[in-house]
Amino acid sequence: MFARKKTFAERRWGLDAPSAQIIYDAPGDWIGALQAFVKLMDAPTVATVEALLVRVMQCVSIESEARGYQWRQSRNQRIAAQMLRRLMLWWKVKSAGEYVWKSAAEWWSELAIKRHEVREAVTYLQYVGVTVCQMDQPNRALHYRFDQYGRFVALVAEVYGVDVHLVRSKLLSKRVISDNGLSDVAADDAGSNSALSDVAANRGESVQDLAMHNNNTQQEQTPIQQQKQQHAKRGGGS
Repeated sequence: MFARKKTFAERRWGLDAPSAQIIYDAPGDWIGALQAFVKLMDAPTVATVEALLVRVMQCVSIESEARGYQWRQSRNQRIAAQMLRRLMLWWKVKSAGEYVWKSAAEWWSELAIKRHEVREAVTYLQYVGVTVCQMDQPNRALHYRFDQYGRFVALVAEVYGVDVHLVRSKLLSKRVISDNGLSDVAADDAGSNSALSDVAANRGESVQDLAMHNNNTQQEQTPIQQQKQQHAKRGGGS
């Protein structure tokens, strides 16, 4: 009898494959992660996070609105994108899994959105993975939590026309849970490079050129940072 061949997970991390589970965690700063991703993709039609969120909402098809007025559907999509971006700023200062609650008066003061507009845009938020519920306190306000972000990642991949693995590897952090405890896992470089080659092909570039462009972008420094680096090389203090 031949010994069973070890799986990739067992060879790389020493984990028992049947008991190992890969979990993708949301970034602590959604806006920062999306800004970096938009800059990486460098699509001519999506230059900002705001434009990306609107495109994501446009991928959502709600049957009840598809039979109605086109202007109402477009309005609700843009309002939902504004609400999602605003919620991402509040989720940044909250612990993972906590709700952010917003009353109708707060939405009006922050984004000039009326009560019925919030009610209609909430449907889009739920479709992209935001859990929305109403609690008695405070003031029976709606509570929002981004716990089904896998839907959002899939829609972002649909907007760019790329493999969902690329979006997931750039936006989410991956870890493995086993019977022995929790272990951090590095990103799957092979899968990322494969998806990166698709992006380069769509843009008419080589993978090396695209990777070099990304590295140069990451290595860009502000004039203040350059002055500090030169000062450190001369042996100066901080």
